[in-house]
Amino acid sequence: MRKRRRLVFEFAGTDWFYADLERLRRYRTYLFDSVVDLIDNHLAEYGGVPDECEPHRLSHGNGCLTGYMECHVEDDVLLVYRVVGMRILLVRICTHWELYTCRFDADAWPDPEREAMEKAAHDMTDSGIEAVLFD
Repeated sequence: MRKRRRLVFEFAGTDWFYADLERLRRYRTYLFDSVVDLIDNHLAEYGGVPDECEPHRLSHGNGCLTGYMECHVEDDVLLVYRVVGMRILLVRICTHWELYTCRFDADAWPDPEREAMEKAAHDMTDSGIEAVLFD
């Protein structure tokens, strides 16, 4: 196993990111803690995330956050960010469906059952959505 070199990165968040972080804190506290841990112990120190978070560049056709990096904090909790030099811009915390539709609710974390119904109504699966988002 290769040892990563510890650096210290500056980071800033968009207003979207802070609103997303707050809604996560209100509705999914355990996920809030996971996001903060990922930022503090990986992004801020190393400028990247562990491979198990599946980091990759967004590249879907509708242009919603195309070109930004995205990683999985949990199965359907995504952190969207950009690294420029020694700075990290934290952009959004969202689900695959929010990212796919480019519709984000600033007040409440999405209901998984409702998202599943919307996906089914559009004949979409999680793997189909990921295929579109991550060419």
